[in-house]
Amino acid sequence: MVTGKSGIPLLGGQGQQDVIEQALDRAGVDPANIGYLEAHGTGTVLGDPIELRSVSTAWQQYTQESGYCAIGSVKGNIGHLDTLPGLPVSSKRLWLSIITVSRQVLIAAL
Repeated sequence: MVTGKSGIPLLGGQGQQDVIEQALDRAGVDPANIGYLEAHGTGTVLGDPIELRSVSTAWQQYTQESGYCAIGSVKGNIGHLDTLPGLPVSSKRLWLSIITVSRQVLIAAL
């Protein structure tokens, strides 16, 4: 575990991978059945590659398929929020769900 400049503990790449693998195991979900991932997406050259590498490595334990999952992140577009940090992501998920279901198309949004 690493501590960021804000003093908040951060998971390194291996920690993120472990959490992702545990979540998939507990949920009984095969990543090959996931078509969209809303990433944390720090919008930084350090954080984003670590996150994507962690997801890719964790998912490769289950499938060798690639290019089947869209990835999005709202945080890189609006920055970090100290108050209600989950609100933009929740709003985006709701909006994308409505558009996806009503138009049967996944909107590119990163």
